[in-house]
Amino acid sequence: MQAKTLETVLNEYDVGSVTCLKIDIEGYEDRALIPFFDKAPEKLFPQSMIIEHISRDSWKRDCIGYLLESRYDYVCETRNNTFLRS
Repeated sequence: MQAKTLETVLNEYDVGSVTCLKIDIEGYEDRALIPFFDKAPEKLFPQSMIIEHISRDSWKRDCIGYLLESRYDYVCETRNNTFLRS
């Protein structure tokens, strides 16, 4: 299966800003989000995010911890998701 980066998809669809991002990619959230935040322009950073965390044991890096350290605040969590806001 061919994969595209989040930044590539946003650029292909000419997205100028993101209000809220919901991500659920079965344990690969860290591999999509951390490179995005390391390389994408800040104007593409979502204002809020909902990250599925039930597969966090598969993560190579704690992407929620990374986001909390860098720019987001914890809002709440449910059984399956963590909500963050900038």
